[in-house]
Amino acid sequence: MLAFGSVGDVLPYAALATGLASRGYRVRFVTHARFAGQLQAQGLDVGIVDTDPQNTLTTPSGRKLLESGASPLAFGIGLVRILKPILEQITLNVQEECRNTDAIICSGLALFIAPHVAEKLKRPCIPAFLQPVTPTSAFPNAFVSGGRWSGTENRISHFVYWRGSWALFRPLVNRIRKRILGLPGLSLLEPYSGLHRQGAPILYGYSPHVLPKPSDWRDWTHVAGYWFTPSLSNWHPPKALVEFLMAGPAPLCVGFGSMSSHETDRTYSCLLSALKRTGHRAIFLTGWGKPRLAELPDHVLPLEFAPHEWLLPKTAAVIHHGGAGTTAAALRAGIPSVIVPFLGDQFFWGRLLQRLGVGGTPIPHLNLDDDNLSAAIAQVTADESFRTRANSLGARISGEGGIEQGVEAVRTSLERMA
Repeated sequence: MLAFGSVGDVLPYAALATGLASRGYRVRFVTHARFAGQLQAQGLDVGIVDTDPQNTLTTPSGRKLLESGASPLAFGIGLVRILKPILEQITLNVQEECRNTDAIICSGLALFIAPHVAEKLKRPCIPAFLQPVTPTSAFPNAFVSGGRWSGTENRISHFVYWRGSWALFRPLVNRIRKRILGLPGLSLLEPYSGLHRQGAPILYGYSPHVLPKPSDWRDWTHVAGYWFTPSLSNWHPPKALVEFLMAGPAPLCVGFGSMSSHETDRTYSCLLSALKRTGHRAIFLTGWGKPRLAELPDHVLPLEFAPHEWLLPKTAAVIHHGGAGTTAAALRAGIPSVIVPFLGDQFFWGRLLQRLGVGGTPIPHLNLDDDNLSAAIAQVTADESFRTRANSLGARISGEGGIEQGVEAVRTSLERMA
């Protein structure tokens, strides 16, 4: 199993890998060294690729990616810029790790490599995504910005995404096919080596209660449910966190994951102003983007880490970037969200949660200010219906058995490809 990217990009696949191992599969989990210790503690056999996603996002190319906003073209160009100097080495790592495997499961960010290594090694490959990218008329592609479109417009958005992405990445992919894998180049008309060909299995790790499987997807496209990592049995909340939670009403939780752009301090300044206006307390999960604010008021607690499944149910709402992993955690916790999307699929999740009535009006990061953030916080905390709907949806997600459904989907997919 190959999974690259941030914490939210990697850990859901680790949860699925743990589920597969519990069912008797031997799983080699290939990811960044940054996650190795945590995954080995879960009992996974871990292989390493020579990249660090946090360091990558602090480079000039990484910062340009974070600034790409809602533009799919700018996002794609930024991703090509990041991958170009490192893709050959990652391909060498992946090829070596996959030599003795019977099948490859890959995350979305591993799709640039996995199908081509699988072709070279003559192994079946199952793409597994955390956001919907299979063509459908039911909703737009998760990486193409848009509101309520017609069925035809939705399907066109998927076509534009796949054709446009392939046009951007084809020179880079063909270079590794020829130079590293000894394979012929692919034509402009063949996006990602037949990803959507008849009968090719695709696995999705999000909840059908959040986004039901469309009627125009075939039976080999599986919407399994969310893949949540096991609880950290050796984690205990720090004393300052426990005291803060007991000292007043449920606080907001604020965290933007890996979105550590150069505007972090401006973002947190807006948050402090909005908290003062609305009278809320808050916990700042600083993660990779640590603010450089000299002092924080007593009603704000900075915290580098706490498990979402422990912390979020104790909060009133969560303000976050809309990454697939954080969105899933907020939904399971049964609390409303205020999403401040930076790039990629974050805009899609923001709009979807708003339509479901469990999220406020999403605020694109570049448009964030004191006024719209204060209004969004008030919207989801003053109206009890947001909490009621979030609680109901969270209960359904908690009972869906996403890992078990994912393991079964892998089993049936491997049988189909045998």
